Amino acid sequence: MKKCLSLLLCLVLLCSVLPVSTLAYGGSGARNEKLDAAFESGSLKLAETALPICQPSADDLELSEGLLAYLKARTGSEDPAAELTADYSPERLQLLSLSPSGGSALFIYAGWGLSLYGGKYHLLYPAYEKGVEDAYGNLQTYAERYATRMFTDLIGSEGVVYSPDGRYAAVYNVKRTVYNGHFDLDPVLIDLSTGEMILTATYPNKMKEENAGAVTTACFSADSRTFYYMVYGRFGENRMRLCRYDLAAGTTETLLETELQAWRPHLSMTAGGDFLVVVDDPKESALGIAENREGSWIMDRKAPAAGMKLFRLTDLRYSANSGYAVLAGGMGSGFSSAFQVLEPDGDLSGFNQYLSLEKATDRIVAMTAEEYENAIREDMERMAGQGNQQYAPGPDYPYRTILNVILSPDGHYALLNTSGTSREGHSRDLFLVRLDDLAVRKVGGLDAGKILVGPLAGPYQINIEWNTEDLIIGTDDGIRTYRFEY
Repeated sequence: MKKCLSLLLCLVLLCSVLPVSTLAYGGSGARNEKLDAAFESGSLKLAETALPICQPSADDLELSEGLLAYLKARTGSEDPAAELTADYSPERLQLLSLSPSGGSALFIYAGWGLSLYGGKYHLLYPAYEKGVEDAYGNLQTYAERYATRMFTDLIGSEGVVYSPDGRYAAVYNVKRTVYNGHFDLDPVLIDLSTGEMILTATYPNKMKEENAGAVTTACFSADSRTFYYMVYGRFGENRMRLCRYDLAAGTTETLLETELQAWRPHLSMTAGGDFLVVVDDPKESALGIAENREGSWIMDRKAPAAGMKLFRLTDLRYSANSGYAVLAGGMGSGFSSAFQVLEPDGDLSGFNQYLSLEKATDRIVAMTAEEYENAIREDMERMAGQGNQQYAPGPDYPYRTILNVILSPDGHYALLNTSGTSREGHSRDLFLVRLDDLAVRKVGGLDAGKILVGPLAGPYQINIEWNTEDLIIGTDDGIRTYRFEY
């Protein structure tokens, strides 16, 4: 046991991680006044941060009997930790994600997952004795197929979903589930305080079977007691289920089933207790709103006024801290041409205001549905006249392409990762939008062209994570950490 402990300690002796005490911002709901001041000054600059080296003692690494038993069974060795650390080098250990609570994190080492919680470190492993029974062997598949490439195969661009208290994390991957048909990706929780991977439900891994499905989007309740998720699958005439898992009782319950394909990220629970999700039905793109009406859950939908072919909702970001939600959408060909800002617990007044970032002025232009449609159609006609068979915004289209949207921890700002094609060439830039009044500032300090997106983002599908004051960004130089200079 002591030998195994000392070997596993090699994984974390030189790990680059922020001490818990320095993860000062995130999860509190307080407005970031320093960011407000920097925004007002017009000087917004990201600076790369060098994370301090930590020197954990033997007491900082917890090795459960369950973990040791799993490692021995997995490797067939009496001392499996030696095989994991035989060629250990500090450069191979990488901080992947920080929770909004600031007290927990995820790392990768040679593809293996490590968690940090409460100052303790844990190697991730499947816990068969917890959660639901692994009836279809899907958790076993996780262990056998994904154990050494967990985060590149299991976590998608949706990122990591954390419980507000930072103890639990959930991972899912819409691309692998829906597009590639990997229906063995069950809803799984990671208990960051132990490293245990726990199934909340399990489904047949072939879509032709009844009650087959796979998780596509998830969130936690504000009190960290309940895990909610959407499952895409085959449930009679329905395609989707909204489920909840009681973390204390270990029980799963289906709240509703719907024929709507409400699977796109990110499922969000509002302050009023409703759920928001993007509906990507073949006939309609809409904002789905699930609410409890006299004990029964109902899924309503609100479709944008612009035609689905011209504005298909692709992304939803919601902040419980500010109450703002940002919806992005476009032609459905991999880019967003506009976004909307609304307050779901209010009157949804911003739902059909189409916001685009003008190339010439770097300001937000608000359009009606008709104005937005006309701008897209005019550009489509221009591009078709030049012999283009598949439409993408041309150099004369006046607005930037929005590659993705990330909300600040306090929820009052949206970071836009953008691309713009002009007669002078192709440019990538970051902009920060203040959601209160739609004021915009360009962000300096980081060449946005270095941020990996799309197929190139394989090493870091999350792309940009902004849960604390530190932004974790996947670049062509590797996964880096940045912070706004105040």
